Amino acid sequence: MGMQRSRPHYMVRVDRQMVSDSRFVIQAALEYRGELSDAQRARVTPMAQLELLLAIEGEEERGRLLGAEAVRVEVAGDEPLHRFFGGRTGPAKTKAFWAQVRTLGLGARTGMAARPVQEV
Repeated sequence: MGMQRSRPHYMVRVDRQMVSDSRFVIQAALEYRGELSDAQRARVTPMAQLELLLAIEGEEERGRLLGAEAVRVEVAGDEPLHRFFGGRTGPAKTKAFWAQVRTLGLGARTGMAARPVQEV
């Protein structure tokens, strides 16, 4: 139901779990290989994050096709992306699990309008 992709320096895993007919959770993980130096990790991080975001987008799209109206994204292995999706650490995380669910219809993608190209 999810996807897993291995690269030489990292691995991306994303899975979707329906919680109800209209809600689902995307669990994403980014794992770096243990032998990476700090400089190597800094070099591959942008590509790893991009690949993770694209995988999350794919799972969100599949969830929408199944009728989901709300999504919660949890990211392990990348603290900036974890916080980007509203992730918290410690007791606050369990206390506010569904408080941060966003309705899919209110996302930035759905708010953009396509305009026809005007030739000059």
